[in-house]
Amino acid sequence: MHGIAQSRDGDIWAATSGGIWRLGGGEYKTYTKADGLPNDQVQRVFEDSMGYLWFSTWGGLCRYDGEVFQTLTVEDGLAGSVVMSI
Repeated sequence: MHGIAQSRDGDIWAATSGGIWRLGGGEYKTYTKADGLPNDQVQRVFEDSMGYLWFSTWGGLCRYDGEVFQTLTVEDGLAGSVVMSI
């Protein structure tokens, strides 16, 4: 496990080498590339003041709004595609 955070709704989010793990409401879910992540290698997780969750991955910086993952990459101005921290 690389990074872990608790979101404002009380859910626990963990960044792992196999995607993102979420524990909340008595349920466990894993999010991977099949769910919209750019890469399953996730390094860190952070919740901003607006409630968006941000994930640093080996495929860019990813924002989750509770429904959709949106990825920022070198095409959006990042220096590289591997983002190790937030």
